[in-house]
Amino acid sequence: SNHDGRKRVVFVIMNDELLSSPHATLKKAAVDKLRANKNKVKMYDLDTSREIANDDDLIISLKVKMLQVVVCGKGEELAIQWKTYGSSSSSSRNKTSIEGMSEKEQLDSPQEKVFVRYMHNHSQVDEEAITQVETTAELPFMRCCIGMPDLHPGRGSAVGCAYASEGVIYPHLVGSDIGCGMTLYQTPLRSNKRNSKRSKNWAEQLNLDTPRTQKDGEVARIWLKERNIQPTDFDQRTLGTIGGGNHFAELQQVESIIDEEACAKMGIKEDHMYLLIHSGSRALGYSVFEQHVEKATKETNGLKEGTELFRDYMTKHDHCCDWAKANRELIAKRFLDCLGANLYEESNQVLNIWHNAVVKRSFLQEHNGNNEDERRTDTTKDYYLHRKGAAPADVGYCVIPGSRGDFSYIVNPTPSRIQQQRSGYSLPHGAGRKLRRDQARNRAKGVIDPSRLATTSLGSCVVCEDSNLLYEEAPQAYKEIEGIIQDLTDTGTASVVAIMRPVLTYKMRSTVYR
Repeated sequence: SNHDGRKRVVFVIMNDELLSSPHATLKKAAVDKLRANKNKVKMYDLDTSREIANDDDLIISLKVKMLQVVVCGKGEELAIQWKTYGSSSSSSRNKTSIEGMSEKEQLDSPQEKVFVRYMHNHSQVDEEAITQVETTAELPFMRCCIGMPDLHPGRGSAVGCAYASEGVIYPHLVGSDIGCGMTLYQTPLRSNKRNSKRSKNWAEQLNLDTPRTQKDGEVARIWLKERNIQPTDFDQRTLGTIGGGNHFAELQQVESIIDEEACAKMGIKEDHMYLLIHSGSRALGYSVFEQHVEKATKETNGLKEGTELFRDYMTKHDHCCDWAKANRELIAKRFLDCLGANLYEESNQVLNIWHNAVVKRSFLQEHNGNNEDERRTDTTKDYYLHRKGAAPADVGYCVIPGSRGDFSYIVNPTPSRIQQQRSGYSLPHGAGRKLRRDQARNRAKGVIDPSRLATTSLGSCVVCEDSNLLYEEAPQAYKEIEGIIQDLTDTGTASVVAIMRPVLTYKMRSTVYR
């Protein structure tokens, strides 16, 4: 059910699946699916709003990849939105240039069917995000696009999605915060019934946004050297800082243990407190992104495997991922140092994941048998798996945080490789935005006092002295994390290991320093 009350059913079809009378074929499908009166079924081109009355009109609309079937009657409007992929038309493919590949090579390249799947059922997904995914599916050499339950619109491409391409990478499908991810620590701090009172004292002690000095630069240099990571021009100013947006450092306690055996393996204990860090490569990642994606254009360049530009991007990409992990580790140390001496040194890293990255991944190639049990999956192809706001499902346990006023979930991905591939070897990276930042800000300003958002409905404290950011990151701006998790468990993609309760969330102490 759409936000405007209309019902929509989305079908993915291929051009070669259309019969000799495509208009009649689609109309019958609409009538059968919606159980509608065939005399009340009308088709319209989404681009021109022109009615599609016959096969010729339909073929023209298919070339632009969109049409809409609308059924009107009895005060209710129903719609089927059709999308087509794998067209051999060169007009849409000319929009994207692949660095290191001639235009003729691009146009002559074989177009395979693109597997597109959306994993949301209980969670709500904005139609703009769907459109962005389907636009991405039309890029040359794209092989699959999997929308996570937390899918939402992003800048140019949807966030909360896994994209796999063959022989080509697209930097914009990783985004500017290369290596962004999460690191979870078990701290020596003991959890007890006084956590809510203690959190207020801890909040007063925390300040990770003091002006940066030469001493910070020296600390950063040593920190990176110990990890064999090359220094950058951004270290003094940004290494060890959280940044804005949805990044945070959060002290948590165990709300409930669901899988005792898994928790024992991970070292998750109810009497300990945990620190979850969400941040990335900061200005370093943005500088790499700028070098490889043209500004002020909707046409995005891909990079062909084996070219100098490809190697240059991947070298810098891997450096950003290492730098981002080191950044999260330094944030954890600075956070815990504010609360007591040697807390970081006595802490244990439980897990670390990147959810903005591109990796090479072998994908099983399915050959249709007579039924699903007979499908052969003994051959593989290497694809480049881009994760933009999608956590890995193929590296073990993962943490999926809710909004700042909600629980976080530690999950165990399914061991089934076929099931993992159906989810693009990926998981949601959080609850996903329900409202754009400007929407959340405008709805809350003048209505909600910022001080009310400093304490959540779960009793946790939020440190954020930027009122605009506080509004933008309010729990109301995000989807319900329970729906995201239910979508994972219902599809057998992952199981819940433990539920974590927020105690203290740090975002930003001052608007002066970013």
